[in-house]
Amino acid sequence: MNRDPRPAPAGPASRDLPPLEPQETALLGALLAGGVEGQSVLYIGGDRGALGLHVQEGGAAETTIVAANRYAIEDIARLSAARGAPPDLVHGHWIRGATGDRQFDNIVCSLPDCVVADPLWWIKRMMAKAGKRLIVEVDTPRLADLGYILAPFLWWCPVVWLPKPPKPGRQLRRACLLTPSALRNLFQYHTSAFEPVSIARSPVPGRLIVEARRRVVRNLVVVTGPTSSGKSTFAKRLVSAPEFRARFGLTGEWQYARGRDVVNLEPGVIENLIVELDLMAIETDDIGNFGEIPQFHILGCAEQVRILTVLPTPPPGHLPMSPAEETRVVRKCGLLGDALVAYYRSQGDGRIIRDLYSSWFDWIAVKAPQQNKLVLNDYSEFNEVPLEAFDTYFG
Repeated sequence: MNRDPRPAPAGPASRDLPPLEPQETALLGALLAGGVEGQSVLYIGGDRGALGLHVQEGGAAETTIVAANRYAIEDIARLSAARGAPPDLVHGHWIRGATGDRQFDNIVCSLPDCVVADPLWWIKRMMAKAGKRLIVEVDTPRLADLGYILAPFLWWCPVVWLPKPPKPGRQLRRACLLTPSALRNLFQYHTSAFEPVSIARSPVPGRLIVEARRRVVRNLVVVTGPTSSGKSTFAKRLVSAPEFRARFGLTGEWQYARGRDVVNLEPGVIENLIVELDLMAIETDDIGNFGEIPQFHILGCAEQVRILTVLPTPPPGHLPMSPAEETRVVRKCGLLGDALVAYYRSQGDGRIIRDLYSSWFDWIAVKAPQQNKLVLNDYSEFNEVPLEAFDTYFG
């Protein structure tokens, strides 16, 4: 299911609206092609604000235009004064928090118009605030940047290019350049929150228009736990056995994916999804850093979230890992891996494993405070218990 990467042409402009530049027309066409009726739109990057006014004509329920130029805000206000409900005008620099913590369904931005030194950071900020779609125009390396020999390989090369200024000490207008492959990697592998992007050439030479759509999951069940805790067995049994699902209050058919495979899910709305996430994916001793793990970003795409955290309670001396797996976990996770192996072997001092679970519970407290359960695995059966039962094992 691939979308046509070419932006649809924008509809005819109203006579009393300011004209659009070619790249603004392309951005508007991409935005309206997906529909904005009843949605909010944030427009960043054009001092004139013309695109924001055209977006409002397209049926957006709420349009916000950010401009750092006070005179531009006054011009936009004057143009929109006679048009009924004017857009929300924000005077300030978006990169410095002019919009606060607000979320928007759609964000549109032409980065070359923003004069930014780090567009990669800008894009990540916009990714976090876009509830449905992000449409952004970016600069890419040109022949003059890398020379004619390397230029033909730019489309496939997954790099970010940092050019030199025209003269030492001068400001870089195009300070950080992203190849198409780098942009695809950013949205597909640095997060699990977006579907594969569509990329089209901008009318302006050397620029691309990137459209990224946030994944939509109606009902998400997260099955998580450390390595070899039984989470894979538990998740697959939930998917395959209706009677077993019913024990945990799940009805209907469910799709299953491991966290690392979320990037391969088909675009479009997913009704019921069970995702298996590994608490050991942090790969460091920083056991509270779940928000930086790309596979965990899928939690932000769900309308309803339920967390089922597996706690293994094996008999003393039982090690549910092969020697090769034990070696891999220790090498990959260091002190945390050592602690997990010791926990499985003897049920002895579980302080570090307790801290891992505790950090996880703290992190998801705001994600699904009413739908967070503990699942005990004694390697013969799975039983759901209240989260408070955790203190019985790690008091």
